[in-house]
Amino acid sequence: GESQQLFSAGASAVAASSESLPSDLLKVNYETVVWVEGLVRPRPQEAQREGADKVELTVERFRILNKAVPLPVLLPELEFPPKASATAAEEAVATSVQREEQRLRWRVPYLRTDGMQKRLRMRAKAISLMRKTLDEHRFLEVDTPTLFRRTSEGAREFVVPSSSEKGQFYTLVQSPQQYKQLLMAGGMDRYYQIARCYRDEALRSDRQPEFTQLDLEVSCVSQDELFSIMESMLARLWKELLHIDLPTPFLRMPFSEAMRRFGIDKPDTRYGMELCEVTPRLQEAVREGRLDAKVLRTAIEDGQHIIGINAKGLGEALSRKEKEAILKEAKRVGASGVSQVFVRAGGSWQSPIAKHVADETAAVMNEALGAEEGDMLLLCTESTLLRTQQVLGWLRIFCAKQQQEKGLLKLPSDQFNFLWVVDFPLFTAYDEVMDGPAEGHKLASEFEATHHPFTAPVAEDEVLLMEGGPAAYAKVRGQHYDVVVNGVELGGGSIRIHEAEMQMRVLRDVLGIEESLVMEQFKHLLEALTFGCPPHGGIAFGLDRMMAMMNGVSSIREVIAFPKAHSGRELLTGSPAPIP
Repeated sequence: GESQQLFSAGASAVAASSESLPSDLLKVNYETVVWVEGLVRPRPQEAQREGADKVELTVERFRILNKAVPLPVLLPELEFPPKASATAAEEAVATSVQREEQRLRWRVPYLRTDGMQKRLRMRAKAISLMRKTLDEHRFLEVDTPTLFRRTSEGAREFVVPSSSEKGQFYTLVQSPQQYKQLLMAGGMDRYYQIARCYRDEALRSDRQPEFTQLDLEVSCVSQDELFSIMESMLARLWKELLHIDLPTPFLRMPFSEAMRRFGIDKPDTRYGMELCEVTPRLQEAVREGRLDAKVLRTAIEDGQHIIGINAKGLGEALSRKEKEAILKEAKRVGASGVSQVFVRAGGSWQSPIAKHVADETAAVMNEALGAEEGDMLLLCTESTLLRTQQVLGWLRIFCAKQQQEKGLLKLPSDQFNFLWVVDFPLFTAYDEVMDGPAEGHKLASEFEATHHPFTAPVAEDEVLLMEGGPAAYAKVRGQHYDVVVNGVELGGGSIRIHEAEMQMRVLRDVLGIEESLVMEQFKHLLEALTFGCPPHGGIAFGLDRMMAMMNGVSSIREVIAFPKAHSGRELLTGSPAPIP
């Protein structure tokens, strides 16, 4: 028969009955496409090895179909035969930005590697399983437009000029959010699609300007019903693709608990290092004259919260430079009140604040934080409780990475801790957002929507939203939920607002968008809500991020066939490019 064979690293070469392959075949470069014809027979028992084919081909005829030029890349994955070991210099190149750029520039040969082949095949299988599961639950796959209009949803949009109407513009859709709500109003009670989405924002390892998500929406659904369907789908994916049984139902954790224990709304529960409120103990120390550290004493007197974490073993394991890196990281995220303490023999403290803290107070603090000799404590106080929790939540992740590098923390590759984070605040004050408002964003209100402006409040908090003012808005809980695994948000959704009056209240009165602008940008949605729109809710999963996690890679570029670089450019085709 006729076949096209890819001579990739680890693949067996075509066997010939003669002592050596013909000279024409020996002269061609690796990656050349060759047609062969011959007899397939079992490989002798003594020649068989694990992972190799159990048959061999005795070549009778061959023909070179397309001779490959030498590959213009330095990537170890594309070398043949593979090297038994790499030099230190080669290893340095392999972990550098240069290697990332090589993979993107020479994407076609890189797609041939075993790793990319495996990851893209798993991606295709995952999408197939998603469709199969949702079809079994009577969902209908519906395509929605990519060309949309500008709306005030938060992220910066890509703008597309209209060639037929001068001065008019489309924007590429950030998500199908409004369209899927219109589908619910139109009677499509169970919708899904594998959707392409676009956001013109800063890139990082888990973000691309164009990305894929599994998007779905259901009419007349409760959180419990939606969670059950999603858990069955995720459990099926992990079972069939990774052969791992996920325990269901998933743990549910309120936002307030996630922030109190982990300082982040997407906690990694595979390790401890939980936040510990030490304010009451320090209040007592101030009253008894056992605390004179200015930053801590001032915080107590001003009624602020002081929270600590214990990074086990890092007091001894880190070099001076690595210890300083923690404080630099704290400053990078805008912290101003972080104190670093190293616990020495007998529970004594080594720290700039140690001479201002009585031994008795240090002992009480050690007990509260479970501190022992060799541990490192981080104490933090910021302007608000939420801000203090956020800073320590970020430093907790930073310290956990240092523990892993030092061999103090081992996280099994097959451990996946799933949970739902629920009961988010419906609105977040801008002064409590770590990144602050988006660049160039004019504040018309002191609040932004925590999730998006279409999320419904918890039923018992509706009166606070509809009848209260700014003080009440801060107390309103939203029916927003995220599914989190190992510190990564795989998906997020909510039960939506389905009444026009409430939707207008959020957009105009809480978020401060002028009514004329609301009607210009959201008239289509508000009209649909007046036509007897049923209650509804949904969720969207980041497919690229999910595939990266399931394949054990840190960058979503490794699970996308043709990704963009950090700069937003596609190095393979040279886009974006000028148009003559």
